[in-house]
Amino acid sequence: AEIGFGGFAKMVDAVGGVDIDVKKALDDPRYPRLDGGHGWSVTAGPHHFDGLDALAYARVRKVLGESDLTRAARQQEVLVALRNQAVSAGLLFRLPQLMDAVGSTVRTDLPPDQLPQLAALAEQIGGRSTYRFVLGAPQIKGASGPYGSVFLPVPARIRAMAKVVFG
Repeated sequence: AEIGFGGFAKMVDAVGGVDIDVKKALDDPRYPRLDGGHGWSVTAGPHHFDGLDALAYARVRKVLGESDLTRAARQQEVLVALRNQAVSAGLLFRLPQLMDAVGSTVRTDLPPDQLPQLAALAEQIGGRSTYRFVLGAPQIKGASGPYGSVFLPVPARIRAMAKVVFG
């Protein structure tokens, strides 16, 4: 499935927003909002985000002390919160209607008759059976390349982490 930024915001709105416990305040006065404006900030603590704020939380990148790795962790937080909200609201079993609600902003080649099976699977995966990881040190290392800074994988350490996670 492919979801654009606007479609993602609409999906979050379609489930009634998401709850996120923001670990640290974020402020990016240059964040390019979908409405054409600039700037986004949030304080530390629990927040209920609508679609545009959830998108900003997942995308904001020009914040002191933040990196692509911390942004990836925030993106995972939002996806888990979206799944949790959809399950708690019983929306997963109305997945075809949810897809209609976000309209043409979501594209998938999954046949509509398979959506209920996908919803049932999504409801079973959660809570203690969900693990979120963002590769960082020691699984990757920073290096300089011809195009600037890059991350390089450390395969042995990635395999060791995967063994712990997947057994």
